[in-house]
Amino acid sequence: MLAKKFRLSGEKEFKKIYNRGRYIPGSFVGIKYLLTEKQRNRETQEKSEAPKIAIVVSKKINNKATVRNKIKRQIGESIYSVIDKIPASIEMIVITKRFSDDFTSLKEDVIGCLRKIM
Repeated sequence: MLAKKFRLSGEKEFKKIYNRGRYIPGSFVGIKYLLTEKQRNRETQEKSEAPKIAIVVSKKINNKATVRNKIKRQIGESIYSVIDKIPASIEMIVITKRFSDDFTSLKEDVIGCLRKIM
């Protein structure tokens, strides 16, 4: 699970990213992101210190919650390996497209998509 300072929460933020964000496709995941430093500073009156990230795994991927949570943990671990390189002005939603048992291929795909943002 991502640390609280990195988590994106709230239906309003999700809708904003889905409606106005850009999409980067990958083999196993897709990333919908939005650069929002100025907007977030106006709303909270403080500087953003970390990127805001949400990980979404649909029931279409797997019906079992344990499997979906495992995928979320694997994606979170992949993001943690490069979190210091991600700009703090980004809000992103990582959307799982399909399931992979191979952690290394999933990690490479997530990092590959994140490199396109950085």
